[in-house]
Amino acid sequence: GPEAHVEPIAPTFFGLPGNRGQLALGAGVPNSQDFHLLLRPDSNVNRVLLFHSESGLVEALTVPYAYLIRDGRWLELRGADANPAWVRPVDPPQSPTQIFLDESDENYSAWSNDSSQVAVSRQTTEGLNTLRIVRMPETTLVRAWSLGRYVTGIPVWSPNDSVLAVVGYPPSSNELALFVIPVSN
Repeated sequence: GPEAHVEPIAPTFFGLPGNRGQLALGAGVPNSQDFHLLLRPDSNVNRVLLFHSESGLVEALTVPYAYLIRDGRWLELRGADANPAWVRPVDPPQSPTQIFLDESDENYSAWSNDSSQVAVSRQTTEGLNTLRIVRMPETTLVRAWSLGRYVTGIPVWSPNDSVLAVVGYPPSSNELALFVIPVSN
């Protein structure tokens, strides 16, 4: 087969020297040859750089954590303690952000495969856990379930977005429980 073409991300797209402390993510633009790259230049730096291939522009995001969502159209931005979380379109550059997780409690998010919804597993400071679905980009609550005092992790969507699964355990036990929840779109 054809040989793979390898480009060093930091020097080629960001004009920075490469080092092992860098973290990079990428996503293609649907129905296009364009793509976006995220680079966290150093694990000790509270900023992420976003490269727009269509313009060659490098945009500085003033957050320590940023994630390209599955279809490459959205960015999820998080602060140093992972809360709160904001969302914004990837394009155009400098698009305004909107908050979609404002709790100071611990939470984990997982975007649906079609990027129209986010499942949020949330543990409150009182030890109660919920699983919620939020419709994007409106950030409206679609549905919520109480998971009691189980400590839960990152939810996972089925390939057709019809089922959510999340693993949990009671705080006083190491026994795992699997929550499998049918979701109606």
